[in-house]
Amino acid sequence: MARTYVVLFLSVLMFSGTGGKRTEECKPVVIDKKEVLRTETYYEDTTRSFGKPGSPLSHPVMKKSCENARQTTPPADTIANVPRDCADIQARGETISGIYGIHPRGVKNPFNVFCDMETAGGGWTVFQRRLAPAGTANFSVNMTAYKHGFGSVDAEHWLGNDKLHHLTNQKAYELRLDIENLFHRKVTYAHYRHFVIGNETRNYTLTVNGHFGVAGDALSRISGRPFSTHPQQIDCNGGWWHDPSKKCNPYFHLNGIRHKHFQRPVGRSAFGLFYGVFVKASEMKIRPV
Repeated sequence: MARTYVVLFLSVLMFSGTGGKRTEECKPVVIDKKEVLRTETYYEDTTRSFGKPGSPLSHPVMKKSCENARQTTPPADTIANVPRDCADIQARGETISGIYGIHPRGVKNPFNVFCDMETAGGGWTVFQRRLAPAGTANFSVNMTAYKHGFGSVDAEHWLGNDKLHHLTNQKAYELRLDIENLFHRKVTYAHYRHFVIGNETRNYTLTVNGHFGVAGDALSRISGRPFSTHPQQIDCNGGWWHDPSKKCNPYFHLNGIRHKHFQRPVGRSAFGLFYGVFVKASEMKIRPV
C-alpha cells in the first residue's frame, strides 16, 4: 500500500505545481493584431525526475507549456481555405486533371478553372483552349466578352481578362503554350518564364519573356502590347495582343477565326500560325514559379 500511496501523492504534485498551488492558466496572446487562443500541453522533463532514477518509486517530472491553438489564423495565401490557383490545389494532394474552384486575390467570388495536373509536373491553370475538330465557343466576340470570359472550362474557352489579370498579379507566373500542328499531328510547346497581364485601365497589356521550348518564340515580339479586338479586319477578328498602329498579323494570333484556305487536306482546318506552325488546336496555361 505504501508504494501506491507515494505514486498517487507524486501524481498530485505533478499537476498541481510547487507547494500544491495551481499554475497560471494559458492566456490568449496577440499576434499580428489578432487574438490567438492557447492550450495547455504537458510534456516530460527528461532532465529531472521524482525519486532516484531507475528506482521503483521514480516518476518523471511533467512540465506545462502554453501552445498556440492550431489553425486559429488561416494561411495568408487562402480565403476560407479556397486555393488561389491550380498549383495550390495540387499542393493539397490532387493529381487528377479536371475542373476545380479557385479564388485569386482581388476577385470577389471564386470561379471554376480547368487544372492540368499532368503536363510537365502539373499544377497548371488553363485560361485558353481551342480544340480539333472545332468546338462550340465563338472567339470572334467583343472586348466585353473577353473581359469576363466565355465558353466552357472543360472544352473551348477563354477564361477572361479580368481573372487573368488577378491571377498573374498575385504571384510570379510562368506560361506554357501547347500547340498541335495541323499537318504533323504533333503537339509542340513554347514555355515562358515570366508572364503578367495588366489591368483594364492598362488594356490588359501583355508582359512576357524568357522563352524556351520546341516551338519558336512568337510572343516576346508582342510583349508590351495592349489586348484588343479588330472586328473590321476579318483575319484578326478575335481578341489578342494586336499591334495597335499597324494591320494585325493573323499568323501570331491563337484566338483568330478558322480559315477555310488552311484546309490541307479537306476536313482539317487551322485558325492561324504560331511561328511557322499551322495551328490545329491550342492550350495556354500558367503556373507560379
